[in-house]
Amino acid sequence: MKRKPKKVPRLSRCPACHSRDLVDTKIEHEIRVGPSAAWASIPAQLCKGCGEDYAEGPAILAAERLMAKVLGGYEPTPDSFRFLRSVISLRSNELAELLGVAPETVSRWENGKAEIDRAAWLHLVNMIADLETGRTPTLDRLRDALKARGRHVPRRAFKLKFA
Repeated sequence: MKRKPKKVPRLSRCPACHSRDLVDTKIEHEIRVGPSAAWASIPAQLCKGCGEDYAEGPAILAAERLMAKVLGGYEPTPDSFRFLRSVISLRSNELAELLGVAPETVSRWENGKAEIDRAAWLHLVNMIADLETGRTPTLDRLRDALKARGRHVPRRAFKLKFA
């Protein structure tokens, strides 16, 4: 089920010059990830007084998610790995814990000092795909696996309960 877009608060005055003469427009927002670049036309408000434009935050996030989805279809690079992680809003140490690796390992992947683990890349790509649904099954499974570390399957018979 698709979510309705949130209503974005409109500016009543320009933060720079305090003019009330703001008009709706579209701007070209550039997203650069390493040598790759993409542009998205996003809604904004333009101040006729000083010429400043103010893009809507949700539109910028949507453009970044789209860029992340596109990058997920290619071989991972340190820049694209870091970008996907940031779009998901995970700190590097949080991702390291979820993947069961040292924080230094994530740092080496993001700085090009070690080859990016294929499974780690696929987890990030799946988390990006999950953003479209508004749910987080990949992240939830990784968190469940983190909780299960150190727990072993019982060496005795047990009864399963079905819902």
